[in-house]
Amino acid sequence: MSESLEIPITGNLKEYRRLIWETLDYHPTPEQLVVHDCDARIRLITGGEGSGKSMVTAMEGFLFAPRIKLIWVVGNEYGDTDKEFEYMQDWFAQTKLLLTHSGSRTNPPAYMKLITGCEVVTKAVKDPVKIGSESPDLILVCEAARIDYLAYLRLRGRVARNRGHILMSGTLEDSTSWYPEFATRWSGANPEGARSFSMPTWANFYKYPGGRQDPEILKLEAETPNDIFLERYAGIACKPANLVIPEFTNAIHVDELVQFNPDLDVNIAVDPGYSGACSVLAIQRFGETIYVIDEVYLTGYVTEQIIDICRQKLWWKNVKGGVIDFAGRQHQAMPAPVEVWQDKAKLYLRSKKISEEAGIDLLRTCLKVNPLIGKPKIYFNPGCAGFISECGGGKSPVGGGAWMRDKNLSRPIDKNNHSSKALIYYLVDLFGYTEKKGDSIWGKIFRDTPEGRFEEVRR
Repeated sequence: MSESLEIPITGNLKEYRRLIWETLDYHPTPEQLVVHDCDARIRLITGGEGSGKSMVTAMEGFLFAPRIKLIWVVGNEYGDTDKEFEYMQDWFAQTKLLLTHSGSRTNPPAYMKLITGCEVVTKAVKDPVKIGSESPDLILVCEAARIDYLAYLRLRGRVARNRGHILMSGTLEDSTSWYPEFATRWSGANPEGARSFSMPTWANFYKYPGGRQDPEILKLEAETPNDIFLERYAGIACKPANLVIPEFTNAIHVDELVQFNPDLDVNIAVDPGYSGACSVLAIQRFGETIYVIDEVYLTGYVTEQIIDICRQKLWWKNVKGGVIDFAGRQHQAMPAPVEVWQDKAKLYLRSKKISEEAGIDLLRTCLKVNPLIGKPKIYFNPGCAGFISECGGGKSPVGGGAWMRDKNLSRPIDKNNHSSKALIYYLVDLFGYTEKKGDSIWGKIFRDTPEGRFEEVRR
């Protein structure tokens, strides 16, 4: 290996890349090369364990660095960034591009500066609010499946000003989250112009010379349940077929622009609970569209404490009414939740008995994209983590998961459904199940949209 880099950092990019790889003795596999050859601004890798995804991610950072000013190496926690940062630091040192560096695994954040002026810094985004306000030219997201969707949205916003790039890589840890959702979405044509790649473990033929038929891979396949094998080693998302609310997707239904509007009334939807979780949704309507602007989703809090928390919210002063689970009328060795809301918050909450399957159908209908206008009926603020997790779109704030059906009986399991049920109470109160004999829920919801009359299309 040469002692210094005598390669021009301008000119033909492919020639520059070839010389770099010869200098560093870097030989990408075909599955890795297709990532390097892609020029999409947003790229996502779902990689099997040991597939070499960290090295590919780091190499992209190395190739970009001489031509840009700022790179973030991002993880949910600082420890997630160690591999990629250390690969890059080693390569910069070998090629004499490294000017200075500071920080370490035990003293984050890590930082380095190149002779070209480019700065590389590690970031932990466990708390999305603390993501910096700078505008990096490139963000490398390490173990990306561990970050939440709100963090991704903040990172996406950071590169917008400079038309910067994002490369995310990670092992699929749970197919009910935003990361596998986008891996599937970006595998084909999409409005974002992004690309996703699946990099299986056996793509690393240095470790598995037999490829897909390598004896060790075949042993792993024989010893591992099929869905786990596909996720962990093949890098393929396997969305559960028994989700209760499969229509929900982060890409369609979640938007940072969904915020409290002080000019509109707020209604709340409450699903009381203590040991499981209590959910309170804050909801506003504008025209024919429903916006879930906030969510209180907690376990281990009594109704009085939940009310105190809600009263601290900016939207509380606009609350005019709401709905609650019919079971909230019941006394269980203490005042009924509906009575507590009325006595403590001076708020009367409506309630009625709900047909579970009919309510689920109504919610699913409202989440479908109206073919007439190309939009769903409901949008959510990214902070509604409880509802998002119940639909399989992210991690639960209280350690729960997605709302699932029993695989044998096909019945909804009464678990991880608190915000979903609260929203169903609201929708049934607003729309009912049907308006008149022969009228579908879909027709009732969309018939009077300003974009056109759904009834005419339905006929």
